[in-house]
Amino acid sequence: MNLPDIIKDFPRVSADIVKQAAQFQPAIFADVAGRRGAMHGRICALRPNMMLAGTAFTVEVRPGDNLMIHAALSLAKPGDVLVIDGKGDQTCALMGAIMINAAKKLGLAGVVMDAASRDSLEIEELGFPMFSVGTNPNGLTKQVGGRIGHPISCGGVTVCPGDFICADADGVVVVEREKIEALLPVAAHKVAAAARGIAVTAATGANAAAVAEQALALLLLLACAKSVVHLNERMHAGHWDKATHKSLELGGRTVGLVGLGAIGQRFAKMCDAMGMRVIGFDPFAKNLPPCIQPVDLVTLWRESDAVSLHCPLTDENRKLLNADTLAQCKRGVLVVNTARGDLIDEPAMLAAVQSGQVAMAGLDSFAVEPFATPHIFQGEPYILLSPHIGGVTSDAYVNMGVASAQNTLSVLQAHTVLLS
Repeated sequence: MNLPDIIKDFPRVSADIVKQAAQFQPAIFADVAGRRGAMHGRICALRPNMMLAGTAFTVEVRPGDNLMIHAALSLAKPGDVLVIDGKGDQTCALMGAIMINAAKKLGLAGVVMDAASRDSLEIEELGFPMFSVGTNPNGLTKQVGGRIGHPISCGGVTVCPGDFICADADGVVVVEREKIEALLPVAAHKVAAAARGIAVTAATGANAAAVAEQALALLLLLACAKSVVHLNERMHAGHWDKATHKSLELGGRTVGLVGLGAIGQRFAKMCDAMGMRVIGFDPFAKNLPPCIQPVDLVTLWRESDAVSLHCPLTDENRKLLNADTLAQCKRGVLVVNTARGDLIDEPAMLAAVQSGQVAMAGLDSFAVEPFATPHIFQGEPYILLSPHIGGVTSDAYVNMGVASAQNTLSVLQAHTVLLS
């Protein structure tokens, strides 16, 4: 699908979330986001007292040409931060006092630019936060087009339109729009702990293997391939169904993964080892292994023989699998969820299974946990249930314990160095 060069409308972080997030330093978000999202140090404030927080309005330009920035000023909304991919060019200034004054009058929250600026004294007097790659007095051209409202690279970080941007004297940090709300309580806990001299760390990825294996087990036990659960029940009841049962081979089939973090990528490698074609959607994933073909969600629904969810839950993706998206899938699709229960509209899933639109579903998480009985999924033979135990294995507990101990030792060793 060909997108226009200028995308005017896109989801943004809400003003309320921006207001809450603005209370925290960028360094806090860089820490709680797993040391991710911090732009290269070449992009810094024109003056140390400058700070900003807002939603990203992304602009891509050719080096030395600011035509698209003028267009962006006419489209950006109050509270937006212009985030400009200027290719790191320092041979001329992409913005100066005239444009910054216009940005201020429009109510923008600031400018972050991977290129040089000029008129630093005038910008300081305006009191408008400007983060750029140094300054240069040279002017530029206004002749070459670019793009607005597309994902860009700025300071070595992928920035999508609508992401949360914050910056201070330390630098600029980007937080994905879908993740910022969930990180707010984590940031608050980190600040509270720091006030008490307590270091906060995370055992990141300690249960990735366990959850990925649970997804694979569900995919197999679902009879997505071999009807293991159903045939086991039939065998115990005294039946021998060899003459009537037909299995499904996974080799050559397409599995679509929503979420390509540590768990999704591990699961992808497992499916690839079985000869499956792996496609995936994750607008924030970078450096994907070659076994994963990135696609948009429309393509994923259309082409997948099996869909497996591995993404965090946000307001934007709540009920991601609903009557509409399930109808876009192949008839007889297999669905696996080892992520968060509210990613699925449960009544819509039940209806899709009963109609045959979904051949089978393997679910390890639910909208309300533990779910109250009777539950609409109970007794449905083509829905396999497990009580959110994807990450509950002996090895995962050991991995989490070891990672926690290593994090603790790292903090203590750093503290010892400071005291020595």
